[in-house]
Amino acid sequence: MGANRLALPVVFGAAAALNLIGINLLGFVMSITYHEFGHAAASWLGGRWAVPIPVAALTFTGSDRSWLVAALLFAAVGWLAERAQRERRWPALTLCSAVLLAQIAMMAIASRERWQMWMVWSGCAGELVFGALGVIAFYHRVSERLRWDFWRYPVLAVSASRDSGNDMVRLVKEHGLSPQAIRRSYVLLAQAGAAAIALHYLWFLLFAGARPPAPPEASPPPL
Repeated sequence: MGANRLALPVVFGAAAALNLIGINLLGFVMSITYHEFGHAAASWLGGRWAVPIPVAALTFTGSDRSWLVAALLFAAVGWLAERAQRERRWPALTLCSAVLLAQIAMMAIASRERWQMWMVWSGCAGELVFGALGVIAFYHRVSERLRWDFWRYPVLAVSASRDSGNDMVRLVKEHGLSPQAIRRSYVLLAQAGAAAIALHYLWFLLFAGARPPAPPEASPPPL
């Protein structure tokens, strides 16, 4: 319990120190990874195929909508939502529901031009969103098959260590957005992520220790 209480401030403090002295290689690598997956996520939500290649800082995307891609994403997220509901993992169910709603909006409402704008914008947004989700997930139960009791520590470290990049030039030149509007949108998203992290950490400090331990698994009857 004590280690979990200190994990967040220790990791964020270490990340801030590395950024301050300019040797945060881990943050640079994870920034590229989250950035490219941000582009890919917007493409998948819009029903376009996408192949993120973080090592090359590239994401190949299709420009035409594919109902096969949309159906595969909907089925995959629906399956995860059903598992989350069955295992009573309400935060995961909420996240899956939000993804499904975003997919419906991107497929039914967003025009081709609007989708392209969101796809470009989602690079930096991916750095913020995936980084925040990686930190928040540290304080939630995930499927035991993933050995989250171990992997949540490196995920927390890389999520807190991310750096930043941007696609502002494309948003300004190709989509007519002002730098001020772009900066404001990212600041609001960053503030929302920081608030979500702070609320989850506060919830953990106040209530996690009061939860009763999980009952032990029943041992098989003797032969």
